[in-house]
Amino acid sequence: MSDLLKHGRLAYVVPPGAHEVVLAKFCQYDPEDPGYFAYFGTEHTDRPELVEIVELVVTRSVS
Repeated sequence: MSDLLKHGRLAYVVPPGAHEVVLAKFCQYDPEDPGYFAYFGTEHTDRPELVEIVELVVTRSVS
């Protein structure tokens, strides 16, 4: 599923050491960098290989 990640994509993930699913935003400013997940309401981040991706959030434009 990590091959579907792109900058700004939202996902439900389980952070390392946690037992609950949380909403996170994937950030990747440099294509050479693996990027990271940023958690809402905190400054904590994790690399994609450290989290369990439960589900990617479906987003769409509203016209």
